Amino acid sequence: MASVSLSKIVKRYAETTVIPSLDLEVDDGEFMVLVGPSGCGKTTSLRMVAGLERTSGGSIRIAGRDVTGLRPGLRNCAMVFQNYALYPHMNVRDNITYGLRVRRTAPERIGELLDEAVRILGLQPYLDRRPRELSGGQQQRVAIGRAIVREPDVFLFDEPLSNLDAKLRVEMRTELKQLHRRLGNTMIYVTHDQIEAMTLADRVCVMNEGRIEQLAPPLDLYQRPVNRFVASFIGTPSMNFVDATGEGSVARLADGVTVETNRPLPAGPVVLGLRPEDMEGAGDERDGTFSMMVREIEPLGPGKLLIGELGGSRFVAQVDTGVAAELDRPCAIRIQPSRIHGFDASSGRRLAS
Repeated sequence: MASVSLSKIVKRYAETTVIPSLDLEVDDGEFMVLVGPSGCGKTTSLRMVAGLERTSGGSIRIAGRDVTGLRPGLRNCAMVFQNYALYPHMNVRDNITYGLRVRRTAPERIGELLDEAVRILGLQPYLDRRPRELSGGQQQRVAIGRAIVREPDVFLFDEPLSNLDAKLRVEMRTELKQLHRRLGNTMIYVTHDQIEAMTLADRVCVMNEGRIEQLAPPLDLYQRPVNRFVASFIGTPSMNFVDATGEGSVARLADGVTVETNRPLPAGPVVLGLRPEDMEGAGDERDGTFSMMVREIEPLGPGKLLIGELGGSRFVAQVDTGVAAELDRPCAIRIQPSRIHGFDASSGRRLAS
């Protein structure tokens, strides 16, 4: 096990700076997830930790050792790639042990490490199969097994579940979480899928344009996003943002509708953040009730999405199936004042609560 420290890391490609200055501390044994939109620098950061990309500035330390200038093989990190990177002509047994054999590990030790990895990942029935004879989930287990036998200080995962179907992704998320619990190793995991980030991480690092927007436990990100970017990225469906004018603890929308909040708002323009899943249908006019115009209805099974407009902005509400709603008609929606987020209209920063 080992901590990972990135200090003032810079990455440039010619005249383009993709990471201006990144500081990140990953604790010993922590499951850290880097999340953000495509091009935000998360995979580049991971590859610099692995040694697959050179830094343009700053330093990287693993277990207190400066590895900035070391080649990948000397960093004692094991990386699991998006495309599995298995040798197609080798069976599962040989794919897992190939690196050990190249390093001339003793045959007895190879057998011990193979048996342990196979036991952890449930690969015993597949040892003599080649990759083409395995499902996507089984191939991913083999790639993880190859990483486990290296006994690394740090596991690095680069969007390892993105090629799997929805059902397998859910299953593999559970397996990865259990694997971390068994091994206790430091793990750094890159994904663009915020559901993976929320379910797997001890802490989530939300990145944007090479910078860290927020670093916090998953529930903190969800409940107290520091700005509109984080608020919009964490949560499915995305948070609604509605322009309003602050008047004490009341926000007045563009169409004149007023919304009560449980916090004083600055006088003037503000942005309200309302999560679709915090909504409920309202049969009558009570506190926290407003009316949205419904343009589309999407059934989800246990509930449904109402997609329409509120205060001149696009608005989505996730409500129970039994809520009465019709296309091109207003629908009464209620939200608790404590569930309303407030953001500065200019900077996008979260308003103090």
